[in-house]
Amino acid sequence: MYVTANGVAKDMARALKWLLAAAKQDHLEAMNCAATMLRNGLGCEIRKEEAARWFEKAGSRGHAEAQFNLGEMLCDAEIAPDQERGVLLFEKAAAADLDFAQYRLGYALRQGSGTEIDVPRGMQYIEKAAKQGLPQAQYM
Repeated sequence: MYVTANGVAKDMARALKWLLAAAKQDHLEAMNCAATMLRNGLGCEIRKEEAARWFEKAGSRGHAEAQFNLGEMLCDAEIAPDQERGVLLFEKAAAADLDFAQYRLGYALRQGSGTEIDVPRGMQYIEKAAKQGLPQAQYM
């Protein structure tokens, strides 16, 4: 509501406050949304380590977007880099048919980033993402 200004004035800090309250009550989507705000400094200063903890918590409970987001932070060295773990998280999220996880996993497999090079398998994941309409995958 405060993020989209639906019936109230837009207030990212207040939105983050309420998302964190819901996250503390184990609401998975709130964990992912709050972590995204913390990661990007929306409604607060950038707090990547805290964001990673929330992504970890939601991801460990099966939230595919949180798994992908933490994997991205690990692979892109936004926190302590760990490409191998990041690729494993992409694989979990890709198994849930998350298109951008399929794309990142496919790219990692093609390049050997955090994993062994496996071009045919990498292309399979990129094709899955393309079939779901992900533009980056469609233009590979």
